[in-house]
Amino acid sequence: MGLACAVLILLMVGFERSFDRFHEKISDLYLLRVTIFMEPSDYTSDRSGAAFGPMIARTFPEVEAYCRYRSTAEVLINATDGDGEKQSFIENSLFAVDSTFLSMFLFPLIAGDPSTALDDDYSIVITEKMAMKLFSSTDIIGKSIRVNDKYNFIVTAVAKDPPQNTFFQFDYLVPFDFLCELGISTDSYGGTMTSVFFHLREGATSDNINEQLPELSDQWHEADIEYRQFLVPLYDAHMTGETQNGKAMFIFLLVAFLILIIACINYTNITTARFTARAREVGIRKALGADKQMLFFQFLGEAILKSFIALDVALLILEIILPIMNDYFEITLLVPYTDPGMILILAGLVLFTGILAGTYPAMILASFNPVKVLKNPWLHGHKGKFIRKALVTIQFSIAVAFILVSIFLVMQHDHIKTGDERIRKENVIFFETKGDLWQKYDEFRAEVSNIPGIEYISTGSKVPFNIDIGEFEYGLVDENQTSLAMICWADYDYAKLFHLDMVEGEFFREGVQTNDRRVVINKKMQDFLDIENPVGETFYVYHDRYVISGVVEDFDFFPLSLTDQMLIMPFSDISAYIFISMDEHAGEKTMLALEEKYHDFNPAFPFEYKSVTDHELPMDQAFENAKPMLWFFTVMGIFISLLGLFGLASFTAAQKVTEIGIRKTFGANTGQIVRLLSFQFLRPVLLAIIIGFGLAYLVLNYLLGFFNSPVALHWWIFVLTAVGMVLISQLTVIGQALRAARRHPVDCLRYE
Repeated sequence: MGLACAVLILLMVGFERSFDRFHEKISDLYLLRVTIFMEPSDYTSDRSGAAFGPMIARTFPEVEAYCRYRSTAEVLINATDGDGEKQSFIENSLFAVDSTFLSMFLFPLIAGDPSTALDDDYSIVITEKMAMKLFSSTDIIGKSIRVNDKYNFIVTAVAKDPPQNTFFQFDYLVPFDFLCELGISTDSYGGTMTSVFFHLREGATSDNINEQLPELSDQWHEADIEYRQFLVPLYDAHMTGETQNGKAMFIFLLVAFLILIIACINYTNITTARFTARAREVGIRKALGADKQMLFFQFLGEAILKSFIALDVALLILEIILPIMNDYFEITLLVPYTDPGMILILAGLVLFTGILAGTYPAMILASFNPVKVLKNPWLHGHKGKFIRKALVTIQFSIAVAFILVSIFLVMQHDHIKTGDERIRKENVIFFETKGDLWQKYDEFRAEVSNIPGIEYISTGSKVPFNIDIGEFEYGLVDENQTSLAMICWADYDYAKLFHLDMVEGEFFREGVQTNDRRVVINKKMQDFLDIENPVGETFYVYHDRYVISGVVEDFDFFPLSLTDQMLIMPFSDISAYIFISMDEHAGEKTMLALEEKYHDFNPAFPFEYKSVTDHELPMDQAFENAKPMLWFFTVMGIFISLLGLFGLASFTAAQKVTEIGIRKTFGANTGQIVRLLSFQFLRPVLLAIIIGFGLAYLVLNYLLGFFNSPVALHWWIFVLTAVGMVLISQLTVIGQALRAARRHPVDCLRYE
């Protein structure tokens, strides 16, 4: 079981390391990464300003080609299939790229020419899956696809679906300049929205570029804050990027090592406990001329052989587990039996496990004195008793730490999903502002407000518990800051809709006559500005002048501790999302009326909405994927620990048969015998719980430090874990103790 866990984790790490390594030119492909130096911590992004692509390519002769890659967010896709049926879908996997994309990266085409597929302004490349979805065929070169009910694209190529182990998870590719049609700048050095890749000439390295880039970057644009751009090899980008996959994989490797340690401890414990069974064999072998070294390698070889047999069983276990895991995570993990590298890894794992588990028992067995063991082999049954208890303590400490870390990480995820309870989430829906709603929002808002059951309608750039866009240009004067403040544009009823409380002043009020643009800040921003009466003061966002209309009470608007939790909320007539709250009596009739109004104002787009309670945070998917793995490895760690305790208890009970017979002859009852046998395992378990608490506390303090609002380390969870581990360990031991205690004294004392 320990080896099955270890091999599974190695397969996961191998999958993560394989990201984008299949590209033919991978050794010459690089990603532009940027580090932003700010307070309280620096931030490194895999995205940067789009203008860096062409500028770096023009400046450095080492660059052979560049390609930019950026999402266009959700779009409406319309097409007519082979039967004349009109297809309409909202898609979020349309990416704008430079024409070099298909020549730089290896994404095979089913139809079309990779060198010219993206040359025309309104050419589009779609994947095989999307071709079948829209047209039920891949023979679609020249077919028309309409985007956002406004732009007509011609299919110039059909690509095979991107593999799972690539950063580029696209369904549609369009020319990069199409972003200009959507009002997105393609010549800006600022922001972190575009992934920029470079193909360096053969033999060239990124050293010269990385050395000169900071100075040149300062010349190209006046940065608002200190930045540092640098190139990283694409084959390493996935493991070292902002998603921290490398750290996650290191943690999983550590888990694999710890589970193997627990499993090896079992072997060591049982082997040393069974010294009596091998003592006479050792004595005879030594009497016949075997030396210490020969015996050591014999017993070590036995451990390695058992490790090899265990690996065979582990691979059978994996053949059962992997299909279930692949279906759940929608990935493809397979054991590559014919891969020489994998064979070497498995061989190394067998040797490592066998040597780790077998070295100590082999040393002890090989050191037995032949005269003593032949005279009384039972004397050596107690050899290594202290070591056995120490090893039980170690493995249970690891198991306790596993349990606590798993519990608190799951609690942290649930806490993040719940968010700040002061923010209203019930009976609130939202949808993206699309199509004609950008121009007709005021009329739409007025009409929707009259629908029975509708309380408030508001527009905002973000959901209030996931405001993840920040700014450095803000303050009472027109200057830059070193602390990041998050920003959310909102209109009149945003605060009422989400139940945000005001500390001073007021939120935006309709009908207030003023020539000044207004902004609301939170209490932490007021403290940062060190201003006693902020209402009416001038406040700058970028170089735009605002007047502070109010101060909103602090609330948790971003789960990670990236910022000092300062918030700016400028007024905006229309933003990316439209939010609608309904009273408790609103039902299907209200929703039908709302849908009808939506189609009246925005007929080209389907009415697709979400409940605010169902809004997914960026880390939700990662947590959801990690949770079952976390529980699986935790349960495995506990189970393997209990297996070891069970085996040790069985052998201890067998070893104490004579003692039990004597005690029963002198009047000891079954209960006293059970207590005697079970309590000797209680002390190492209790010590393990204390050590496990310390380990878990250190790990959790580190992990929970990444969150803005960490869950409390409640004492009662530690107590429940301790009680649970004591009960489980005692139940594991007590069965063997009862069986031994119920034996008749005559059977216990009878001599062979």
